[in-house]
Amino acid sequence: MDPTSLLSIAVGAAALAAVASGPIYRLSGSRIRVVMGWSNALAAGLMLGAAFALAFEGWGGGPGLAFGMGALLGLIPGVVSYRIQGDPDLWDGDGGRGAEADARDGADHITDSQTRPYASLVRHALHAAPEGIAIGVAASMNLGLGLFLAGALAIHNIAEGVSLVSATRRAGGSVGAGATRSVASNVPQVALALVTFALLPVLPGMVPVGVGFSVAALVYLSLVDLLPQAYAQAGEKSIAIVTAVAMSTIPLIAGALGI
Repeated sequence: MDPTSLLSIAVGAAALAAVASGPIYRLSGSRIRVVMGWSNALAAGLMLGAAFALAFEGWGGGPGLAFGMGALLGLIPGVVSYRIQGDPDLWDGDGGRGAEADARDGADHITDSQTRPYASLVRHALHAAPEGIAIGVAASMNLGLGLFLAGALAIHNIAEGVSLVSATRRAGGSVGAGATRSVASNVPQVALALVTFALLPVLPGMVPVGVGFSVAALVYLSLVDLLPQAYAQAGEKSIAIVTAVAMSTIPLIAGALGI
């Protein structure tokens, strides 16, 4: 099978994996707040591990100024996401505060929460865009690394999907609708992975820019978006453990596989 077909299958499967967020949400029950925190920590750890693996693989490509320029551009998706939604405490339904907080806040809060699943969908789509570019950049340098990164981000997509399902449920939608939105939010990941993979062989000078962009975007989204939510939802110790384990898993497995 040709490389483009292999990558298409891998990123398509990674996007569809988000449908598993529905069953995970159902099984979480009353512990959904903690599960959301662990899910955000897992997603952040995988993104940080992916950033490390990508930087390690791409550092020999003469990054220099091009890497730095790409890194500055990589901050844009995270900044735009924040500008669209403002206070991160309002993301994903309730920021992990619980149903009692909705009751205390009154009708204005309940009305506002009905729009949050769509804002959360935009945020997840903005996350998926640089993730797709990262997969495409990795695959252009080493197809095995690109396929491995797609597999790691499949787990990440499930973890992020749990928060989107929660936001949908809090606005009165079904678990199935939330899982469907989770899959839909990954469309930019698939599209940009394939576009990036197709363009970089034609524009090899853009590889350092792509590496810088991907690394900066993944690190920014992890530190500014996912981890602050995770700490609020599940506490510092467990989040630190989950994040560290997830982060170290990617380079360890990649090294063991010789990628």
